[in-house]
Amino acid sequence: MFAPFGTPTMEGAVVSFKFEGDFDGLEVGRFASVVSDYSSLVANASSYIAPGFQVEARIVSLTPGCLDAVLGFVASGLTVFSALPGGPVETLRSCVEMASSALDLYKATASHGGAVNAKQEGEGTQIIMGDGSKLEFSRNEYYYACDKDNGRLVKSMASNIVSCKGVDGVTVTEKARTAPMFEADASDFRGISNVVLPEPVEEREIFDVMTLEIVSPVYDTSRKWRFRSLDGNVVAFDMEDQTFLDNVVARADGYDVGPRTLIQARVRWRYIPGRTDGGKRGAGSIVEVLEVIEPE
Repeated sequence: MFAPFGTPTMEGAVVSFKFEGDFDGLEVGRFASVVSDYSSLVANASSYIAPGFQVEARIVSLTPGCLDAVLGFVASGLTVFSALPGGPVETLRSCVEMASSALDLYKATASHGGAVNAKQEGEGTQIIMGDGSKLEFSRNEYYYACDKDNGRLVKSMASNIVSCKGVDGVTVTEKARTAPMFEADASDFRGISNVVLPEPVEEREIFDVMTLEIVSPVYDTSRKWRFRSLDGNVVAFDMEDQTFLDNVVARADGYDVGPRTLIQARVRWRYIPGRTDGGKRGAGSIVEVLEVIEPE
């Protein structure tokens, strides 16, 4: 049984959430819980993808005669659209991908004897498995999957799927992809419901790509630049991109920047355990300015 797929529009990203198997019916409460948990995972991913960007889930359609759902993910605030390079659709898709990557991490961990340890490797995290194998995930994916709320959602999904009589597996996909974003057999979910991931317990570095409005640029390396994030908060970062600074000072083409200029930048943060915002309360630095966004 497969749900029809809706074509993505400028309003959001659309995915098909499919139960697979040979069953006469599916308990409505369990199906609703699984869809709700997955939708919450996608919504939670927005704080890791783009601060200030909020995601809502809507059921676009249900296949007549069954309970396969087509889910539409939309931005809840139109004010952030103009500040997102690539547009809201790409940002929404990134949120969907992060939710799927968390499910993949739990699935892979369950199938390799559990997670024994995790350590920082460059800009990613290497997870050492019980059978001696190693998995590489992006830093943000790992912190996102380790988040207690997200872990609870994954395990709730897994427990409900295992309890769905006649369900052979689940697939999450979108039409533009040649392969599903996530797929697993019911037996995989039995392992997922028992997985424990190592918690990040020491200060580490994590990386984000952020869209920022310049509040006050400075050219003294001992002072921080001040920016306004998409959620309206003023933040201060060290500017470590010397090439960007040189181009600004030289007034190179495309580098006429000042207050209110928007940039997209790769930001490095110091992760501090115990925070509720993905560990982004520590000092931050702009490692690289990826784009100076021209005003429309």
